[in-house]
Amino acid sequence: MNASRILVLTFHAVGRDLRPSAPRNRASARYAVAQSLFAQVLEHVSADGAVTARDILAGVQGRCVVLTFDDGLRSDYDAVFPLLQEKRLPGVFFVSAANVGAPGYTDARQLCAMAAAGMEIASHGCRHEYLIAMPRRDAVREIAESKDRLEQLVEQEVVSFAPVGGHFRRWMVAAAAEAGYRVFATMVPGVSTTGGSPLVLRRNHVLSSHDARYAARLLRGEKTLLSHNRLRYEALRAAKGLLGMRNYDRGKQLLTRWKVVS
Repeated sequence: MNASRILVLTFHAVGRDLRPSAPRNRASARYAVAQSLFAQVLEHVSADGAVTARDILAGVQGRCVVLTFDDGLRSDYDAVFPLLQEKRLPGVFFVSAANVGAPGYTDARQLCAMAAAGMEIASHGCRHEYLIAMPRRDAVREIAESKDRLEQLVEQEVVSFAPVGGHFRRWMVAAAAEAGYRVFATMVPGVSTTGGSPLVLRRNHVLSSHDARYAARLLRGEKTLLSHNRLRYEALRAAKGLLGMRNYDRGKQLLTRWKVVS
């Protein structure tokens, strides 16, 4: 069997106007894209090549595009789901189980409707916390419990897992496989290929600072862009390892506030 070439795009919140005026919202706004930009990105995605992670496991081959959405936010149902249906495109939605039904998040009815329409519901842990900041036994429990809870909600097998923030240790891939997942989605940028158990996916963020041309370059697999993003990822990973996640996030928040004030 020939290996598939998989390009994964990752989004968070999608909405009509996600440019908050309050400085405290600036950090989260970085990960949100306007609905108009999201629609423009979809113009570059062919329905023939767009698949879910579950489709890849089923043996889909060739050049594949996977659209993923993190956190299980309400905009997944209100903004993303209708556009995907209109374009006849599938998506993979990584949901934090404990947030289902909370204000601003999708509820069980909405997730079931999305799953029935061919969307893949996947796990983003239970409490939307960094696994690497937990004791190992708690992280293992988070991985397994989130799968069980989501499967009970949507009454379908949950095959894909993505750690919050993309932060993981190598042993977590094996822990996810032991829990029954067959796909482990990272935030390491680049192109993925099939092979290995579980299938480890690289993912490429589309942020509020990007435009449709940037997404089109990703979808074309431009090597210079992918290489640049990988170097940036490794530099940030080194900074996070040196400072620790709490200090890194605290510093990022302070820098964001300084940019707003200045």
